[in-house]
Amino acid sequence: MSHNGHLDGFWQLTRVDTLASGKSVDVGDKLLFLSVECDMLRLSDQLTATVDCFCRFEHNNTTLRIYNPCRNDRPNGDPPLTDAAPLKPFGIESLDQTFDIERLSSGAMTLCSRDLRLHYSKR
Repeated sequence: MSHNGHLDGFWQLTRVDTLASGKSVDVGDKLLFLSVECDMLRLSDQLTATVDCFCRFEHNNTTLRIYNPCRNDRPNGDPPLTDAAPLKPFGIESLDQTFDIERLSSGAMTLCSRDLRLHYSKR
């Protein structure tokens, strides 16, 4: 049984706020998803299929750490990513990143890094 509470599920990234400029960008049409089940976190681009990776994560009431991303490529052993560039559309700027959890309910999640605020809706 999972201990993730409301974090479990299929989350669509809907909006990205840049904290320094105060600008917001609607990204709902890009179909970027973060999926959580038990001890697995998956990042997938459902529109272009250019990103599909699994990550380790640590979750408590106030933070979500996402780290050790590996490309979903079973024939080649799910190789670890060595560059965070493919993760940037998801608002993840490093291979080991911790977000503050500003909101987490059964239908909405807001994560905040030093530079970005990420808004998700559960699908």
